[in-house]
Amino acid sequence: MSEDVFRCVSIFDDALDLDAMTAPVCGDYIRERDQSKLIVKPGEQPAVFILRRVPNDIWARYIETAASEPEQRRRAFQVGVTNVEHYPWQDGGPRGAPRVGTDELRSAGGTLVVWSEKELLAFSNSDIADIGSVVMARSFLRVGSAVSCPLLPMWLPVLAARTRPRAESTPTEPTGASNEAPPASTAASTPASDSAPATAATATV
Repeated sequence: MSEDVFRCVSIFDDALDLDAMTAPVCGDYIRERDQSKLIVKPGEQPAVFILRRVPNDIWARYIETAASEPEQRRRAFQVGVTNVEHYPWQDGGPRGAPRVGTDELRSAGGTLVVWSEKELLAFSNSDIADIGSVVMARSFLRVGSAVSCPLLPMWLPVLAARTRPRAESTPTEPTGASNEAPPASTAASTPASDSAPATAATATV
């Protein structure tokens, strides 16, 4: 696969077992997009987004000129996502049914096929924002650079509500550890300390 093409799973995919991953590992995945960190619920399949880099001229005149950061991420998703596998379409279409964009955007290197405004309605806002941020990071960095995506503040309350730390105590040595999620401000900064449960399925995308 070309370095210009990248496969990615949204952190908000319902097939991911975020509770088993824990909040710190979720934070690591958001920044690094290392799919070996993903844990998938047994019997489920996450949607996989196929991404490309945004050409420099389109970045300058279409992405950077957006009025807000959320709009930049939306436009990056619109241009940078070329295909999606196993997606639960939000407009009622059958899950996994293949779709591609039908709109066009001209660049110096040729015409790109992109998603139309109407076609974007079939995606969740969370996936557009999350995957759009990945497209922006990869398009901003040099080809071949390690992925380094920002951990956006808007992500933290959602992750905190959907994850909890694994108990560090044992039945014979209670420590008073809580099963509640860590505060949003520390959810992505605490280093992971143990491995995924042996019964959890590791993502294959």
